[in-house]
Amino acid sequence: MTDITGKGLFGYFGLYDWFYSLSQSDREKIFSYYNNFTTDPNDLIRGEIYYTSNTATKLLTDLARNALGQKDHRLCDLLLDKAKYILKTKQDKEYYDTMLEIITQEKSYIPDRGDINIYENKVLKLIIDEPGILQSDVPKKFTESERTLVGYALSQLKYAEKIRRENSGRSFKLYTTNINLNKR
Repeated sequence: MTDITGKGLFGYFGLYDWFYSLSQSDREKIFSYYNNFTTDPNDLIRGEIYYTSNTATKLLTDLARNALGQKDHRLCDLLLDKAKYILKTKQDKEYYDTMLEIITQEKSYIPDRGDINIYENKVLKLIIDEPGILQSDVPKKFTESERTLVGYALSQLKYAEKIRRENSGRSFKLYTTNINLNKR
């Protein structure tokens, strides 16, 4: 039997080596996605496990759903693939199938962060080229199929404080901020 002392949930479920085979960036993201439902993400890799009602499948599919909530489709898929690979019980299979269906439905309307980043650059360029453009006019500069991504991009740019908004009737005039825009 392998000693799992100090290897946390991943050690308990036999996922410790798999976790450390991932890139540091992916490991950090998994920590942050785990932190969505606990106060200490280090529970994943260190500490004693006294009792858990989770299974490896439940842990990984829940992490996958959190990854999707962060619009990280690639890591969501990686976690789902690992969860499928380690199914052990009928209950695991049922839980996996249910979560896979939920995640598949959510994926159909949650865009991937990479796509949003592309549109952030396009929207930012538009605002630089047309300072004071009305926020309500920005989606009109794109095709119907691009408008959802444009909305997410506008939200991300505002949140990152790369654009500022000034009230203008029922909309906002948009301007870039003084933040170094070359950091992208």
